Formats: sequence, C-alpha cells, structure tokens
Amino acid sequence: MTGQKTVIQMIWGCLLLLAGVGVFLRIPKVIPQIEQIESFSTSVTFIRLCFYLLGCLLICGGIKKIHGNFKSLLARGKRQDPKA
Repeated sequence: MTGQKTVIQMIWGCLLLLAGVGVFLRIPKVIPQIEQIESFSTSVTFIRLCFYLLGCLLICGGIKKIHGNFKSLLARGKRQDPKA
C-alpha cells in the first residue's frame, strides 16, 4: 500500500508542477482581457503579481512533493536490496 501511495503522490506532484507551468503560460493571454474590465483596470499590476505568485507556489509545491517522494522511493529500494 505504501508503494502505491508514493506513486500517487508522485503523480500529484507532477500535476501540481504542470499546473504551475500552465499558469505561467496563460498569464500573457489573460491579462489583456482583465485590463478591458473597468473595475480591474486600475489593479492589473496586483492581479499579475498574484497570478505569478500562484504559479510559483504550484511549481514549488510540485517540486517539493516529487523530491520528497523520490527520496522515499530510493530509501525504500536500498532497504529492500540485499546486495547494498
């Protein structure tokens, strides 16, 4: 069960990473549309900052999850390997 959970967590980390990259790729296309809305036109810089922060948090969270679970898989492999 632990191995299956680790694989699921690795997949979840990859999805977080891809979502963060998607946010970064989408920002240049969305910001002009947000600028056209009168109530948001004065705070476009803050909105852009929030989008970039969201992308960074998603990417960092995904990398952290992948790194932690990868180390867990390596440690488990070394314990089960009788030659090591």
